[in-house]
Amino acid sequence: MRTLPALSLATVALLAGFVVWRARGAHDGFAAAPPPTEATGPAVEVAADEPLDPDALAASRALKEADAPASPAQSRALNTAIEKLDRLVAREPQNAEYVFYRGIAATMARDEPGSREFLGRLATVSPLKERDARFVYLKAIGHLAFQASKPDPAVRLLQLLRAEAPTFMPEPVNRALHRALMQASVVRSEPQYRDEAVKLMLEAVALVRNDPRLLAQTQRVLARTYVRAQRFHEAEEIWRALVEQHGDRDVDAMSGLANTIAMQDRFDEAVAAFTKVLDLLARGALPGDAGVPEARLRRGNCYRLMGRLDEARADLERYVAEHPDDHRGIHWLGMLWFDGHDDPEKALPYLERAYRAAPWCEVYGRVLLQVYEVRRPDPEKAASLRREMEANAAAHQAKMAALAKESRDGVSICR
Repeated sequence: MRTLPALSLATVALLAGFVVWRARGAHDGFAAAPPPTEATGPAVEVAADEPLDPDALAASRALKEADAPASPAQSRALNTAIEKLDRLVAREPQNAEYVFYRGIAATMARDEPGSREFLGRLATVSPLKERDARFVYLKAIGHLAFQASKPDPAVRLLQLLRAEAPTFMPEPVNRALHRALMQASVVRSEPQYRDEAVKLMLEAVALVRNDPRLLAQTQRVLARTYVRAQRFHEAEEIWRALVEQHGDRDVDAMSGLANTIAMQDRFDEAVAAFTKVLDLLARGALPGDAGVPEARLRRGNCYRLMGRLDEARADLERYVAEHPDDHRGIHWLGMLWFDGHDDPEKALPYLERAYRAAPWCEVYGRVLLQVYEVRRPDPEKAASLRREMEANAAAHQAKMAALAKESRDGVSICR
């Protein structure tokens, strides 16, 4: 199951530190959503401010320093924060604020037992118990950190916080909800859920409208989600806007635009866009999307479909030479000989090699079977291949379903 890259939980929790983790007046009650059957009163409340402590401020600073990419310095800062918070909790075990931040630190450290322990302790020491907004928040980010493939509970908890405790750490809650919504969209890779995935991504985009960096990242994921849902026109609009915004500097956006145009069978335009991608790569552009180097394969296929066979051969042969383990390049080079040059003899080694590399790609087996049965008859090989395909059909379908969930766009597994 695909998950999003890990995001900093310190940023989620500690934009303002211990001192102003909630706005003044945030301890007022809020209107309740339908409460649990056993509850009376609001489902979420915000605790009153607790006294500050110099040691707590030092722990807060250390935890903020740990809000950085993994490195020895980041690890040392996190360890320092944990040590300071452990002392604070030992000194004042009933202080819900210290327990809360110690739970944050455990989550940042990927310490799942510790995260659960301090979540439980928070429910014990807080007068509000599980209705404490801190409990709801800590439970949500813990679920998001340790059960990323099942993000829906985190989405519901964070939406509850926004609805019933809107002054509780509003920006960190929004950031956490943004990540949860994106992950909830990503895991809805099956065709029947793809419109729902788009809806979730649109909500995620709305949350970061005023954050240019996160907005651009989120729009990219939305564009890929549109592609998964085969809503190519909407995906193209996003990629085109990103290209216009960043010019030729953004090789990932240009690649996304080129692929989306090609998926709509506008091959002349796609060739021009893929050429820009290849030019950017030749000038040293560093892609963030692992699929960008496939531009030569994609352009070669566009040339093939346009009947520009010499240019198609040049691209496809170069791609196979540079990516000898990519069965797609091998297959499409075979298809160039098979249906472009009408030469099944030259096509056959490539088609056989691609099928051996990825027998779960149904199209590989179908084309190879056509060669064995019709274009270059070999009854023995045809019968053997047909038996093999029938015997492994279920396993191959399961393999394709698993690969589709992992794929960035759900459509480039065998093409």
